[in-house]
Parts: sequence; C-alpha cells; structure tokens
Amino acid sequence: MPVMIVRHKVEDFKNWKAVFDSMNETRKGYGWTAHEVYRSAQDPNHVTIVNHMRDAAQAKAYGTSDALKSAMAKAGVMGPPDITILEDADSRLY
Repeated sequence: MPVMIVRHKVEDFKNWKAVFDSMNETRKGYGWTAHEVYRSAQDPNHVTIVNHMRDAAQAKAYGTSDALKSAMAKAGVMGPPDITILEDADSRLY
C-alpha cells in the first residue's frame, strides 16, 4: 500500500491538530486507512504526517482538493507542504 509523507511548518500545533483531526472522514473518503503524526524535536511546529492509503491516485486527488486547501489555510500551515508518495518495497515488524 502506498504512503504519502507530508512535511510542513504550522503556526500553532494545537490549532493545526484540531483541524487535522476534523478532516478524518474526508481523508477516509479518499482511501486513507491510517496515519501517524510526528513533531520535530527541535521545533514542535514542524510537522511530519505519514498517511497510509489504498491508492496513490486518490491521494493525489485529495492533495489537490479544495477541502484540503481550505483546511490547510484554517490550520495555519505556513507555506507549501513537502509531499512525497511512496510505494511499499518491504515492511517488517520486530
């Protein structure tokens, strides 16, 4: 399954997280199955999200959606995000 890794700086993590959480159902509609949210140890307003999804094409559609653009503005995302879509080559749990 593909993952979409998104990195961006936000004005305030608490506000950003509330908006991010409000988008859960929207993300599910685009094929999201899970996510992890990470904060930089040096700057807690620098956020990395690992999104797990069923289909990379749906992820690209979500990435250009008006719903996401509006949410990012409301959440205080500073500047354009750095987005990478990856396909699984090997996964293991130890």
